[in-house]
Amino acid sequence: MHRLTEITLDNPKTAAAILLLVTLVLAAGAPRVPIEYGTRVLVGEDHPAIQALDEVVANFSGGLPIEIGWACGEGLPCSNALDANSIAVAAKLTAKLEAMPDVRKVRSPSNSAL
Repeated sequence: MHRLTEITLDNPKTAAAILLLVTLVLAAGAPRVPIEYGTRVLVGEDHPAIQALDEVVANFSGGLPIEIGWACGEGLPCSNALDANSIAVAAKLTAKLEAMPDVRKVRSPSNSAL
């Protein structure tokens, strides 16, 4: 290491040129490096959680299911979860979600059999 430092200090222009050349060569290859991110990269393709997620995505034709719920009162089971007001709220929310461009299908108590 001491010898390399001496050579670098004795020939600063040559060292700078070599460093610039190495930098350019490495930078030229940077666009070919794929960018990977997310949990899949961290835990691997064979992790049970990743396999379960892939199965869910396959079952929902490439989409991800989202479930929305709301509290319906003090008592359990709720006596007013399916009353007229709750169904009206579900119908309005269903209509708004269905109007969104990335939403394919919405199921709710207002448009599905229980």
